Amino acid sequence: MATAIRRRQVKLMRSWPVMAVSGVVAAIASVVAAILLPGVATAAGLVGWAWYRGWPASKLRNIVLAVLGSTALAAAMTADPIWPYHTLETAIRQAFSGQWPEAVTNAVGGQLVLAAVAAWWWWHRYTLRMQSGVAGERSEKHARRQLLRRQREAQRRIRREITPLSRPGRVVLGHRYESTYGEVRLAGEYLLAKDRPWIEIPLDRLQLHTAVIGETGAGKTTLLTRLSAGWTEAAWAEYVRRSSQPESGSTVDQVNPRPLTIFVDAKGGREAPDAARSWADAMEALGLDPRRVGVFPFEQRLNMWQLPPRQLRASLHALASTDHEYYSRLQRELLHLVVDAPDGPPTSSVGFLKKINPDALRRSWRGYETELQSIEALTASRGGPSPMAADLMLFADLFRLLGSDFDAGRPLADFDALYISLPGTVDRVVAEAKASVVIELLAYELATSSRRCLFILDEFSAVSGEVAGSVIGLVERLRSLGGSVVVAAQSYEGLAPTPDERERLLGAMGGGMLVMRTQNSGPVAQRAGTRRVSEVGRQLAGTEEGSLGTVRRQDAFLLNPDRLRRLPEHHVAYVLPEEVQWGVVTPLEPTKRLPSEVIVESPQRALPPAGDAVPYLQLCADRQREVDERLRGWSA
Repeated sequence: MATAIRRRQVKLMRSWPVMAVSGVVAAIASVVAAILLPGVATAAGLVGWAWYRGWPASKLRNIVLAVLGSTALAAAMTADPIWPYHTLETAIRQAFSGQWPEAVTNAVGGQLVLAAVAAWWWWHRYTLRMQSGVAGERSEKHARRQLLRRQREAQRRIRREITPLSRPGRVVLGHRYESTYGEVRLAGEYLLAKDRPWIEIPLDRLQLHTAVIGETGAGKTTLLTRLSAGWTEAAWAEYVRRSSQPESGSTVDQVNPRPLTIFVDAKGGREAPDAARSWADAMEALGLDPRRVGVFPFEQRLNMWQLPPRQLRASLHALASTDHEYYSRLQRELLHLVVDAPDGPPTSSVGFLKKINPDALRRSWRGYETELQSIEALTASRGGPSPMAADLMLFADLFRLLGSDFDAGRPLADFDALYISLPGTVDRVVAEAKASVVIELLAYELATSSRRCLFILDEFSAVSGEVAGSVIGLVERLRSLGGSVVVAAQSYEGLAPTPDERERLLGAMGGGMLVMRTQNSGPVAQRAGTRRVSEVGRQLAGTEEGSLGTVRRQDAFLLNPDRLRRLPEHHVAYVLPEEVQWGVVTPLEPTKRLPSEVIVESPQRALPPAGDAVPYLQLCADRQREVDERLRGWSA
């Protein structure tokens, strides 16, 4: 018995160094685990969250910058510039003394900067590797998975948040989830780039004019409605700010243009009245004075007779032009006699028809031999109606075609927001005629008054025939007049009838393109340009990819045409020369937001309108009576 006990004592004495070393190693391992695992877990958690939410590496960079800023602030408050090291040292002592909760907490604080930097660096390298395509099919799956997660996150934010309509000098369309850059970003550009959560269009960009393309069901009308509301709020904010600035001595300050939003729906149809009223309700909910929000032609009329004589003659001749050169010259001469008469131009269609009278014209031009000879030539008859009688019937028919929509109504100066509906799908000829008059009225308004205008033309293909040239000319000259034009169509070809006109129209639009789902996306992508990308090729080892391969740099579309064909509803690509921003348009819901403070509180909001030049019923009765009396027994 004694011998056995002695043997155990001897064995124990021989093994105690091993046991001691094992205990020390276990203690050190526990301390190291307690110190390092919190930092590793923090870095892994950041990477896992970025993977789950589909974050780009720039968001983790923002977290790193926030952690560095907090660390610097804590160092300044504690007067300890290396407090993370001291915190980690305290955690080690606490771990050796068995204070594990306190040790883990201090270890997290001491290693937070290193964990954030490590997570950002790893996620940045991993994202670049997946984007380069080196991993083959894994890269494609990663890109697809992250894209879907970013899209879901953007849609979740739309449901949970109230997206602002504008920011200072910018229109907010919705939430952005990805950007594609045309050039490789340098390290400084990458580090200093802002992670912008919204798709924003600067007002200066809109001033250069913009094109919108999206097929039916893509959400184009929703985008245009939000664009008009966001521009109105942003433009009014600048208008109110400039109006509140004090005058500088005796000098005249720079003219402060009042905003004017015009939405032209060129397709018309049975749903046009409801769409017009809905847009007007949105503008009124924004805070605009209801008296200065118009719906044409369902609720208000316009006044084409306010145009100066030269423009009025050109507009009337364009509306009633004939292909015969001889009669075209006679018509221009008649318009000169009627519009340029010494007693003044007509102020309504009734006054115009009254002046197509030989006796009235002779009285007006008494003493002007050239004009009197022209009157005699126009009243001469050669076996049929005289040229003056023929033009009387022609213009009477024209005014019946146009109705009273542009006849002695309200001037554009009466409105701050105006919805114009044209019957493009019902009567293309009428729609083109009305569109040309609207363009001339807008050009005249901007040239003669201080207005800052946004002119949105939706479904341009409905009136892109004869009037296309006028819109192109308007886009090219409107920049100097303080206006912005947004031309929308269902396809690239719908912007203009010919390739030359499309190129000329888009060449005048320096504000970029807003492209939604469209099946013919090839020409749009080609116009957006290319970028340099890496193409990876791998050798095959049997039926599997081998480890050897090649990488080459080549050009690829900046705007992916295949992705455009598959875009979900309300998704949009904002195409700029330097980048493409992908995002989701937030639908405008007036019932979920309060009126804009900058509009409601502005003393200029309730500027009283002038109203109609001639009451509607009186105009219709006078015009019909004049036509009946003039055509009954007409003689040269």
